[in-house]
Amino acid sequence: MKSRQSLIYLIYSIIIVLLVLAILVGIPMSTDRQITVHEKIDGFSDGWRLPNGDKVCADVLDIGEFNGRVALEKELSKGITDKDALCFKSENTNIRVFIGGRQVYRFYSKPNLTGMCYGIAYHEVGISKSEAGKTIRLEFEEIYENQKNGRLYDIYLCSASDFLQMVVRNNLLSIIMCILNIFLGITFFIAYVGSSNRSKFPFDILAIGCSAIIMGIWLLIDTNIFQLITGHTYVCRDINKTLPFLIAYPIISFFNSQTEKKRPIYRHLGFATSIVSLFGIIILRYTLRIDMLDSFMKVFIVYVVAGLSLLVIMAVDNALYCTNAGKKNKLGYLYIGGGILIICGILDLIRFFMAGRIKDNHLLFISIGSVIYSAMMLAEFMEWWMEDNAAVERDRFINRALQYALSSNSPDTNIRSILAFLGKELDARRIFVFEDQKNGKYKGTYEWFKEGEKSFSIEIMYLSSEDIIDKIYDEFNKNDHRLIIRDPEVFKDSIPGFYSLIKANKVDNMIIGPLEVGGHLFGVCGVVGAPQKNLEYISEIINLITYFLAQLVLQREEQSRSQSYSYKDALSGCGNYTSFKKYLNNRLDMASPFGCVRCDLARLSEINIEEGYEVGDRIIVDAARMLFEIFGESNVFRVSGTQFIAFGFETEEVFFENDVERLKNMFKEHAIESKVSSVYCLYGTNDINIVLNRLEDLMREKRQENRDGHTDNS
Repeated sequence: MKSRQSLIYLIYSIIIVLLVLAILVGIPMSTDRQITVHEKIDGFSDGWRLPNGDKVCADVLDIGEFNGRVALEKELSKGITDKDALCFKSENTNIRVFIGGRQVYRFYSKPNLTGMCYGIAYHEVGISKSEAGKTIRLEFEEIYENQKNGRLYDIYLCSASDFLQMVVRNNLLSIIMCILNIFLGITFFIAYVGSSNRSKFPFDILAIGCSAIIMGIWLLIDTNIFQLITGHTYVCRDINKTLPFLIAYPIISFFNSQTEKKRPIYRHLGFATSIVSLFGIIILRYTLRIDMLDSFMKVFIVYVVAGLSLLVIMAVDNALYCTNAGKKNKLGYLYIGGGILIICGILDLIRFFMAGRIKDNHLLFISIGSVIYSAMMLAEFMEWWMEDNAAVERDRFINRALQYALSSNSPDTNIRSILAFLGKELDARRIFVFEDQKNGKYKGTYEWFKEGEKSFSIEIMYLSSEDIIDKIYDEFNKNDHRLIIRDPEVFKDSIPGFYSLIKANKVDNMIIGPLEVGGHLFGVCGVVGAPQKNLEYISEIINLITYFLAQLVLQREEQSRSQSYSYKDALSGCGNYTSFKKYLNNRLDMASPFGCVRCDLARLSEINIEEGYEVGDRIIVDAARMLFEIFGESNVFRVSGTQFIAFGFETEEVFFENDVERLKNMFKEHAIESKVSSVYCLYGTNDINIVLNRLEDLMREKRQENRDGHTDNS
């Protein structure tokens, strides 16, 4: 049910995003954008007369073809109003406008950072109804001697507001792309400023953010929309001709941050490329008096070639290093983004050559390509950010789990606690652990199951090491050290025993992690019935947790061995006196029938002296083995050097006495001299000391009989 709700919410989100895009982008591009000629805008570029009387279209004239000066005349229509104006664009020309022989407008270029030229400028010449039918004369000429290019174009008779709207509509897509690029750059910048640990970033996000902002501002200024709105022709011109030279350094710094070696030399070269190009063109402007109209394109081409060459060298260097070091080259998506930018640049060049001159949106495809490139980098950053957040959450989860792993001095209790924590937090149906029994089988040792579920009773389950566990471990290693079972059917043929087990228990999904130390596998941990959408995340958790579980298992075994040393007699393997006292206080059920037998080995000191300690030790070991066989290992204790005490729990005295007689016979068969006494408590006892004292009395009687000449085992 949760999965279905999540899918519905995802569909809702997608629909909302599509509607937002439709409103913000689709509507502007499909309504006003389609109106190329406003009903109140009259094209006024055609029908102009040259001094020789030839009629021409003003848009196609260039001052270079007329020795640096062009004069055009045309009659104003009789339908003009006081709201109309003569609106047009100019490119690097000085302009004068006359109506009826009277000069009404003059625009002469002024010196600026780029030289005498100003690029593209927008002009508005006011017209009144009284001037209807009069002759309007346009004169435009070169700004400096031997200037090659300069022109007027896109001449309209309309109100200034209508002209502004038309220009904005014509450049709308480019404007949107530039604003998006700036927005993406600001997003990177905010991420950089807001981060407390910038060293973790997968790449230099400040560099890519700066390059996106610079590129967006440059391309936005190149649309001339700022100049049209503010009227600052020379400010926009200066920025337009200098800002692009600052893009190389952040782009190269960003690219270098993605390489394996991250060589500092490339950042130095990138900085030099930007600074030399920028100050080079400025020096040409002020020392050699070369206007940027003539120098910009040449310097810009050299600048672009140098930057691209440096990027290619970095890419080759990184590829060679990765090949030699056996590392994966991670720059594939950068190559894709770079390829998109190059293709977009080629498309803009094709548009330029087909038009024969610079037109509106002349860098449209570069704007689109730049947005795509920045968006790709943002997507890459967001992917890293989500993975990093997941890693942080995973670390927090592990730390919380470790609190349970260290919650007590008992590793066994800690294992059960950590499994319960995992099961509840991961919303799993059950979690289990199987451990190697060193006999070719793995036994279920731990199980946690959700409330409402039934136990699998895994403590009585045994899995074949050869047929199941080893094959599961092989699958784990084949799948990049993780094993997520989404469909049990995939194991139907490869691991049939495992398939039968999970099908019989109706397991829909399972995640398995190995318990291993130093490459030695000694157990497996599995999570059953976790939410499908979280399987990958849970797999990462289990891969980490199994290490700590393995350590807890080792601690449990070490603690068991330590306790064994504390409570076991090192020679015989029986419980020692400490263990005996603990057994009496905690484990012995004195309310039920039981029997107690005491064995005192005879002549052990003499045997050690006469035949050696090895013989004496062998007698002790053999005696313990016989007691184990009859009364069980957990019920036999060596309470002193020659004294053993064992407990039997037969329900009738005759059976207990038979066990005692069997012990005596075994001692005789193996020539073990001993005194054996026994007491059976049919109704249990309230005081174990009464039983032990009775055994002592019986043993004293045996010793008396021995002094009187009886030496048999009795």
